[in-house]
Amino acid sequence: MKQYQDAKQAISSINNSNLDSAIRNAQSTNGVKLIDDGTRNVTVDVNNYATKKAEIERDNKQQADSINSQVQQYKSDLQNYLNKINNNSSVVSSNEIIQNLTLANEWDAKVSYQVTGNNIKQSSQTIKTGDSTYSHVIDIPQGKQITVTSFSSDNPQTFKVTATFTGLKNSSYQGRKITKLVEVYTITPNTSAKGNAVAIYSDPTNGFSEFSSKVNVSYEFYYEDGSKVNFEKGTAYLALGSLNNYQNGQDHYEYAKVISGGKALGLAGSSVSVHNGNVLYSTYPNTARESEYGADSHYNTNPQHSPNFDKYYGWDTGWLNSKAFYGSGLVSLEGSKYTFEVGVGGEKHFTTDELRNDLPANFLWYNMATVIPRTDIQKPKLTVHYHHTNVELQQPEAVHYHLDSSKKYS
Repeated sequence: MKQYQDAKQAISSINNSNLDSAIRNAQSTNGVKLIDDGTRNVTVDVNNYATKKAEIERDNKQQADSINSQVQQYKSDLQNYLNKINNNSSVVSSNEIIQNLTLANEWDAKVSYQVTGNNIKQSSQTIKTGDSTYSHVIDIPQGKQITVTSFSSDNPQTFKVTATFTGLKNSSYQGRKITKLVEVYTITPNTSAKGNAVAIYSDPTNGFSEFSSKVNVSYEFYYEDGSKVNFEKGTAYLALGSLNNYQNGQDHYEYAKVISGGKALGLAGSSVSVHNGNVLYSTYPNTARESEYGADSHYNTNPQHSPNFDKYYGWDTGWLNSKAFYGSGLVSLEGSKYTFEVGVGGEKHFTTDELRNDLPANFLWYNMATVIPRTDIQKPKLTVHYHHTNVELQQPEAVHYHLDSSKKYS
């Protein structure tokens, strides 16, 4: 009986403190995910309890050492990441994003327009596989086509266009189908403009082109039952791409400004960053080399390029390009209506009509995606697994005996 009591006492004193301390350390470290793999049950007896106790304590120590080592390395990696993004809370890496919004190509969408303005000219062009429009090619599958409709004024004026897209088939939020999108455009001419225009694509993911203008646009999405989509914070993002800068933020830099319904975010390692809390653009040239400007160009022939310019040169060819993040920013959507402004900055530096009207200074193509471009810089993550062990001591076997009544015992 004493051997059993000794075993029971030994089992009750198994050392779990080092493991529990490591778990608390991981729990208190922001960004660490802890997974309890459950409790392992071990049965021992009076003959092997000491060996099993030693094994369990070794396992506890090995788990504790591993958890502490992983947490220490994670903290170091996290600090290196924060140093790379200058501890900027407006910068995120692509692996941080939880995306519940899908806006895929809508080749078969129908779109109707309402225009408010004076003598606004309207014309349409059908685009098929391999066709180009406004200096760029859209990748259209065989057998599909879209329409681009332009609205222009020969004299500079502010006018409005409401575009209503219906029959959407490939868009959803949190698994619920989105079938309708209403976009309201306000097109305001640049001060140097001789006329201004906007061209809108029937596939909303292909965005729009603007000429000699800045464009204010609001988006409202609708479900099949006609109710508005209301985006929850941290669940829906738009990637805004092809934000070019050609000369030190002066002659031509393209920007996107969040007015309401969202928050501007920079992507880790991108040339595009957040300015004044809600404006996305690249501070320095991120698009062309000096040799591409031309000897008689009005662009700066010796600009200070964006960091890693040569590493990511050639990024501006679409969302499938692995370097696309370099000219992109993000908007985190919240609420039922998102309003933003896009345009070309630096107009105050245009000194002649030739410069004011020379492309690309007064032209911008805007497009969006919900596939977040992968950043080279990734925020470190850590998932820690652990388990505890429960020990059950077998009861000693009872000793059975009987007395022979025919015998006398003394």
